[in-house]
Order: sequence, then C-alpha cells, then structure tokens
Amino acid sequence: MLCQKTGVDVKADASGQCLLSGISFSRQCAQLQLCVVAKEFNNNTVQQCAATISGLSNSPVTWNASQTTLPVTGTSGTLNVAWTNPNATTVNSNVYKVLPQTSRTLTIKFTTLKIGNGQMNNAITVSATNRIFSAAGNYKITVSIVPNYISVRSYKWARGNLYKSGSNFYFEAAQSNYHGGATEGGFIGWNTLDIGVGKYNSGNYSTANDPCYQVVPPGTWETPSDGQLQDLINAGVTYSGSPKGFWFGGNNGVFLLALGSRDQSSTTINNTISKNGAWAFYWSRTPSGKTAKGLNAMQGNNSAGIDNSWARPDGRTIRCVKR
Repeated sequence: MLCQKTGVDVKADASGQCLLSGISFSRQCAQLQLCVVAKEFNNNTVQQCAATISGLSNSPVTWNASQTTLPVTGTSGTLNVAWTNPNATTVNSNVYKVLPQTSRTLTIKFTTLKIGNGQMNNAITVSATNRIFSAAGNYKITVSIVPNYISVRSYKWARGNLYKSGSNFYFEAAQSNYHGGATEGGFIGWNTLDIGVGKYNSGNYSTANDPCYQVVPPGTWETPSDGQLQDLINAGVTYSGSPKGFWFGGNNGVFLLALGSRDQSSTTINNTISKNGAWAFYWSRTPSGKTAKGLNAMQGNNSAGIDNSWARPDGRTIRCVKR
C-alpha cells in the first residue's frame, strides 16, 4: 500500500534518524481469537483443534486513504482457525485479523477436535449470535465443550431421561428434569414408540421400536440391556432425598429420579416422586417371556436391583445408553 501526505517536514536528529510528525496510524480491522474449554470428560486435555468460522464480512474489500472506516459488506466470509500448541484443558487459538462487522450470527465448526482419546472431527457446530467486531477491537469467543453422555464404568449414559414431544424423542436437559404427567412423554411402555396408555411391543425387541434409537442422530442410543443396568448398579448406589432419586457411581455419575410408573390401563401414576414410597423404575430392552426386565430402587435405600417380570404395558421411564 502506498500512502502520500503533503506538507510533511522531515528533519534528522543528532543521530541521523528522521521523525515524521503529523502522521498517525490506526488499525481498521478487529482481532479475533477462539478459546476452547473441555469439561467433564474422563480426560479433559485438548490434543488437537482446528475450526472454521462462517458468517463474517466478505473479503476482500476495497479501501482508500480518504475513508475513515473499512466498508462492512456481506456475510459470506469464512475464516480457518488453527491452534499451534494445544495440549491443555483450556486452549487459545492463534489470533486473526477480521473485517469489522455489525451484529452477526457466526457459525463455528470444529473440523478437527481430539479431547483425551476421543476424536470428534466435524461433530460439533455452535452458533455465536449478535457478534459485533469494531475496528481496532480485540475479541475472544469461548466455547465450552461437555460430552453428551455420562461415563460410568463400562458404558456411556445419556445426561437425562428420555421423553417424547410431538413425533420426536429427546433427552431432558438435566438429570433432575422430568415430564411427570401420565401422558407428558416421560412414561413409555416396553419397546414402543407410542407413549399412549397401555401401548407396548408384545414381540421381540427391535431397534425400529426402540425410542432411544430414534433420538437424533438415529442409531446413536439404545435402551440398555439388563446387563448394562446391572453394571450401573455395580458402580454403587446412593439415595438422594432432594429430589428423590439415586446416584450410580457417585455424585458425578448417573442420577435416576424416583418417578414411579404409569398404570398399564389408566393414567394413574404409582409410587410417584411427589409422595412417600417413591420408586425408580427404568426399562431394559431385555425381554423375559411375555414380560420384560428393568431396574428398580425404593425411596430411602442405597441399593437397587433388576426385576425379571415387569408387565410390558406398564409405563416406565428410560435412561438411554450409547451404542
């Protein structure tokens, strides 16, 4: 870039160096950095990291010395972001210069990501809304990454109970959240996608009828087997009175609420969390003749067991396990 200013008096000092007076330079671009924080993994060390940011102002732009600001144009600009030396639980990317922009929604996609021994390339995309980058500003966007499962002993469990809303299945946002009404979506018969009272699969278990299997992306989760539930019990059971439920594997493990069960022929909830004598009843995918198996635990006890003969039409709760 060539800049020209008239009327500048250039004088050499005693050492022969020249000082240019009356000239000032200001940075017209912003500086941007990404920060990744890994939490709640078995190993929180970020080993590898690379990302793209889309939704930025377009590049290149045309600017001349008579303009006091850079033009803000378009939203199709993309930036490739690298981390030179990660290997920590909190890692900062290299710093990049970006064009100024008004309120934007940016999309950050992690094209390379390894936390501990888990490789998650192209698996995580997040949005950063209402971002404003002003000229000469310095900005950092921090992304905290938490696994979508809880690891206890041999298996990875969903971070909340399963429920149905509309035609889709979801996980509760927290282990203490629940849909406790008879037809609110949290009580389900055995191996069925229909949450209606008395609905169940009378045949063999199938993934097509497994509500866990339907959670997006499909095929990632399944209803646990009786052996997987027993493995959870083997991690240790601790009763909690507020809210009523049971910790498996310590208070950083899986928490199963004592929500009771829905009657197989009515909307009555038995052994409900709101009354004394609450029970936790969680389906397994394992059939037992015309019945099925599941985990049960009684309010106040630091123990749980596997029941071998639950009536399939009963509406019970489900905690999915990763396939």
